[in-house]
Amino acid sequence: MSARWSNWWWLQIYLIPAWSADERRAAGAFAVTLLAAFLFMASFLTFYISMLKFELYVTLTAAIAISLLATIPNCRGMASELFPDTIKEGDEAAAAKVRCTVLLPDESPGLWWIDYRSTYGRSPEEMFTRKAIFCIALPTCFPGLIFFPPHLMAWFDVGKRTSILATLVTIVPLGFFIGRKLTAWMWPDVVRKADEKAFARFNHRKHMQQD
Repeated sequence: MSARWSNWWWLQIYLIPAWSADERRAAGAFAVTLLAAFLFMASFLTFYISMLKFELYVTLTAAIAISLLATIPNCRGMASELFPDTIKEGDEAAAAKVRCTVLLPDESPGLWWIDYRSTYGRSPEEMFTRKAIFCIALPTCFPGLIFFPPHLMAWFDVGKRTSILATLVTIVPLGFFIGRKLTAWMWPDVVRKADEKAFARFNHRKHMQQD
């Protein structure tokens, strides 16, 4: 018998009384990783956003929201690298409890095209897709960045810095979303191959680290 076990079993806090020691250790590793990553990123963002002289509530809201969006989806990957044995034992214990073989799905590379830490090993399709998305997204963002700040100041009676931050938080992700969609529409085969190669390389690296 086989079952697909959720990567997020450790968030099922209502099952804590039934957790084994291995599951508790793994859940603790996840929690420590998530808390440390969140506090680091929130502190970093709060410091730099505060330098722009935004109101305190704007600074804290933006820092907390961005930090949560960035750290929660990446928590398992970070914890698996920091505590590989603990996470593996916790997953296996959770599987044994229900007498199933847990088939953990391959992890998605997410927004792989925005990761500029390294371009080594990237395929031509990945490089083309990345450049196309940025070339479409940036001109798409520019009119909104010019148009909305002064209008937000007039419509909602907010300060200049607040209107600029609100515009950046909304317009920039929207621009990249449009860029990704248009790129996939204009070059569907290239984007599909780029996604497949990014997915395969990402999971190959994760499996090599676990082995």
